[in-house]
Amino acid sequence: MTVWLVFYNLDDGPTAAFERFSAIYFTMLLYELLPFCYMSFYVWDRKFFLSDRASGLYATSAYYAAHMAASLPFVVVNTLCGALAAYGFAGLRYTPAAIVLFGIILVLQSLIAIQILVFCVYVSSDQDIAYVLATGYVGLSILLSGVFVRPSQLKIPPLLWLSYISYPRWAFQGLAWNEMSGIVYPPGANCIVPSMPGASPTQIRQAMSNPQLAQQAVPEGFSCVPSSTGDQILSFWELSLTAWESIAILAGVYIFFHVISYAALTLLHRQKR
Repeated sequence: MTVWLVFYNLDDGPTAAFERFSAIYFTMLLYELLPFCYMSFYVWDRKFFLSDRASGLYATSAYYAAHMAASLPFVVVNTLCGALAAYGFAGLRYTPAAIVLFGIILVLQSLIAIQILVFCVYVSSDQDIAYVLATGYVGLSILLSGVFVRPSQLKIPPLLWLSYISYPRWAFQGLAWNEMSGIVYPPGANCIVPSMPGASPTQIRQAMSNPQLAQQAVPEGFSCVPSSTGDQILSFWELSLTAWESIAILAGVYIFFHVISYAALTLLHRQKR
């Protein structure tokens, strides 16, 4: 609750873009790091699996499917409760489509974060090694997510290549697009020509596309050009993916980690047999 109060009721406008990105990214960060709190559960699950599998109680595929089905609802509900609370407190884009896309992307990112830990547990001999592997990959992914340093600012080519395996990079791009795309920020008071005193934002936007009003305004020192748009902000931050493109990439990453996790679990059973 304290975290959400920090970002309570953020301002609108282009000058508040960084604060809105910060609220989005911090919410992402919580669900990237939260799985580390219960890593020991996955270690114990692995021990129980090896014991039960050695006794022939079930097949590896049955255990893996049951484990995934049992944890999925909990992850979805847990993520949505916290993420949507943050969304409302911060006053992010309030449209049904934006809220749904925000939830989908956050849930996918949470599932990936958990699956990374599961994979690291399956390929490690103990919890300490699994912790080192997971923190190394997650830490690098956070660092190369494009939030702290834009991809074009990376001077060392290998770091740019590594940024492509940063799952927070793709999640943040989708969430940023969801928040900023298509927004036209109302121009300041100087856009109101003398014949439009007290014009509403809608009237001002209409005036922006009216050549006669624009021509009338220029000699009198007025301008009907908006200061910026949400798409310009996204372009500056090099956030080019749409929400749906981000979802497609995250879904691919999620499936990839499931495939290698299942392969690691199968190999683990054969080694211990």
